[in-house]
Amino acid sequence: MDDDSRSVPNRLAGLTLGVWSGLLLFFYFSGRINNFLAPPFRTYALCAGVVLGLMALVLCCVPGDLHACADAGCAHPSGFRVGKQMTCLLLFVPLLLAVLAGDGEFSASVVLNRGEVSDASELRGGGNRFQNASAYFEPPLPSKDGSSSAADPAPPSAPLDYLIRTADGTIVVEVLDMLYAAQEEMLRGDFEGKTVQIVGQFLPAQSKDAKTVRFKSLRMFMVCCAADARPVSTLIEASEMPRVSEMSWLKVTGTATFPVRNGKRTAVIRAMAVENVPPPDERMLY
Repeated sequence: MDDDSRSVPNRLAGLTLGVWSGLLLFFYFSGRINNFLAPPFRTYALCAGVVLGLMALVLCCVPGDLHACADAGCAHPSGFRVGKQMTCLLLFVPLLLAVLAGDGEFSASVVLNRGEVSDASELRGGGNRFQNASAYFEPPLPSKDGSSSAADPAPPSAPLDYLIRTADGTIVVEVLDMLYAAQEEMLRGDFEGKTVQIVGQFLPAQSKDAKTVRFKSLRMFMVCCAADARPVSTLIEASEMPRVSEMSWLKVTGTATFPVRNGKRTAVIRAMAVENVPPPDERMLY
């Protein structure tokens, strides 16, 4: 095999790296990376895009070829050879698919095949926004004589109402909050019987009661990247089924309840209002 067959022009290699750099930077600055990577990992994608861009710039400015082997005596198996331009073109195919294949939303069939989270213990990395809420209610430690010690630090000055509310006082919740509340009595007491508002994707739910319309408000929970994302949902009971396509985004306002069904406590929101809304900036939960 001649030396030329084991080399790639610098400008061709630079173009390849430049396209990959452009894709990473495009995904980062357009916000589409939010559907593929959790926040702690997005900076690495940005750094990779910048480094690849610098490498591409250097290669395009330096004449010559990149050799596959440093040793002139290195032997490669002979046979069918794909042209250098065709090889680089094949490297561009996944990039084009990544840009044209959509915005990273999961389809209903993919969600169903992922296996829905039904127990908070399955959530690696947490997800409970109110896991430190007990700090608001812990009394000072008693002294040896049974009274509160004056030396104890003062309780936190944060307000007792740590819940997020709308202007009219409606409690804003996520599907993760409802999942934890179904299993944690203290948190359940903050939501049960109160008006809550939840935003999620619409997915029909099976109902054994013909008089009850049920559907799910669903979000994807991500630890690292889209590959490990799993669906978490809250059951919604409404007077009628929303006339929207599956995985459309809905805002539901209703009363939070936690009935026991088949021996297990479940989170259910009895809807008072359902409206179609645009997707949130962060479509995944972490």
